[in-house]
Amino acid sequence: MNPEMVRNLLAAAGETASFELHQLEGGRNNRAFRVQTARKTYFLKAFYPESAKMRHTFLRETGFLRYAGEIGLSRIARLAAADPENYLLLSEFIPGVKFSGPVGDTGIRTAAAWIRELNCPSVLPALPQAADSCRCNADHFSGVRKRLQRFFDLERTELDPLLRHFDR
Repeated sequence: MNPEMVRNLLAAAGETASFELHQLEGGRNNRAFRVQTARKTYFLKAFYPESAKMRHTFLRETGFLRYAGEIGLSRIARLAAADPENYLLLSEFIPGVKFSGPVGDTGIRTAAAWIRELNCPSVLPALPQAADSCRCNADHFSGVRKRLQRFFDLERTELDPLLRHFDR
């Protein structure tokens, strides 16, 4: 692991102190590290970017952690920083042990509560404005009215190619 890339990622997370890097076991699709600074312990995930699938996985995981932070989801590591150029993801480190089962009632209830919290957040993040987004109902109805007017203004010859998809 390139120490300069780790230093840059830590700087993006607000860390400027020195660090220790310890590789963790496992990870068939990526390499995992515990990063220790004077202030905090982080988890660093280095994705193998050779395949489009791994690049897509990096983007999905980063996006999910970002969303989880925006909605205040508990029981999940907080995203500290991400480096999409080098496929590095830095999050808080949550110590633990590998699960060895079995799953009991408490585990099922905890998982169900987490899924409910994920799907019914108390805080909804703001979505970026889309090209056709409307700020109020009047804007929406105005846009629909304009589209319908354009449709009705079309000549029959212009409609025939469009309507043949609806013929049985």
